[in-house]
Amino acid sequence: MTDAETGEALTFLPMDQRFKLPKGPAWLWNNPKKAKEAQDLEGINYQVLLRNYHCGPRTSTWGQTYHKYVDDKDGWKTAKWCLTEAKKKGYKAILWTVGWVGREQGMKFVEPSFNCAFETTKDVTCPEGFTKTKRKGTWYYIEVLPDGPRPKVDGSIVLKKGGKVTMDSARQALVDAAGVEPGELTVVDLEDHAGGGLLLQYVTSVDIFLEISNQLKDKVSKLATGALGPLIDFPSSPPAAPGTKPGKKGKGKKPAAKKPAAKKPAAKKPKKARSETPNPYDVSDTGEEAEADAEEADADEDAEEGEEEEEADAEEEEVGVVPVEKIQEPKAKSAAKMQEEYVKMRKKARDDRFNHGDDADEDEDADADADAEEDADADADAEEAAEEVADADASEKGGLDAETEEDVEEVADADEIPEAVPDAPAAEPAKRPGKGSAAKKGKGGR
Repeated sequence: MTDAETGEALTFLPMDQRFKLPKGPAWLWNNPKKAKEAQDLEGINYQVLLRNYHCGPRTSTWGQTYHKYVDDKDGWKTAKWCLTEAKKKGYKAILWTVGWVGREQGMKFVEPSFNCAFETTKDVTCPEGFTKTKRKGTWYYIEVLPDGPRPKVDGSIVLKKGGKVTMDSARQALVDAAGVEPGELTVVDLEDHAGGGLLLQYVTSVDIFLEISNQLKDKVSKLATGALGPLIDFPSSPPAAPGTKPGKKGKGKKPAAKKPAAKKPAAKKPKKARSETPNPYDVSDTGEEAEADAEEADADEDAEEGEEEEEADAEEEEVGVVPVEKIQEPKAKSAAKMQEEYVKMRKKARDDRFNHGDDADEDEDADADADAEEDADADADAEEAAEEVADADASEKGGLDAETEEDVEEVADADEIPEAVPDAPAAEPAKRPGKGSAAKKGKGGR
């Protein structure tokens, strides 16, 4: 057997490595019992011949000539499922990988979904030539064996020279170590080994062979402490614990991180005691000392008051307080200005009443006379208010100038002009300043 690409000679795996296959993660079934049942290979005969090699050239997962990949909606397949289906369909070998666990968006899954392929070769030795697998993961080239009792396998052990070993004594030592009946193991040869020592060859079942192979790795096993123990080279280091990979040391517990020492609270400054008036009857101090203490206390109090005043001034500046001397009094309007604004407001009210008179309701006709009386009262109130304002201005300025008097007369003449109101019913006039309780009170007081 050779590598079809490099021409390198290939040999099948050692016998003790042909009957072990990894299992997928148990969380796929959410039940340990179901996971064990789905991956239990008891009663299925197989042997792993190569790793990362397949028979024939490389093809895509869609190719059917050399490798028929299984890719359906169920995705990842167990070795048990792949071997069972291959046996049903008459295939001699399969290509299978346990795959790897992937994670995406908080979800776990096993890839690849095409982890099982049926090899179309009719001979497991692959006359087509073996080709190295380039896909990710470890791929196993597995021979599918016929049903029935598991086949017998050949085993061998290299012994040191020097002991009196016979085929019968060697057979009895192996039977005792495996804990089986003498008829389940047969020693076929005991001869000189090319590398030195003796080569012991035997034939037994797969299970017994695996048991003896495991004991050869443990220097405290039954085989090591038996009759053949002194003639066998056992490994110096003990076997790795189950579930750990050989050659890798455990991480062990990390030393607990030291907690940083708690910071001591800063020492508080002693508060300055308020000074008190010295007791004149206290004989512990002299009069001079008492006066000095009193003067020092007064100085401290003055300093504290100064600091408080500075803080208050600073706060006033931050808030934006305006000094009293910068406050300006509002300017008073003259009587002429006020009268002019009132005339404009009256004119606007008349225009509004004229423009909206057509839309007034007929029910308001009865109120027209009352409104006219109210207007007359309002005019009278306005005249009185104007006279009062004029008197006030006259008292302050010593009387109105000629120009102001002419303005007042013109306003009075304007009020006497009759209103040009159409025959349409009059709308309710807008409320005007001066009308109200304040104005009426002023009128009644005169």
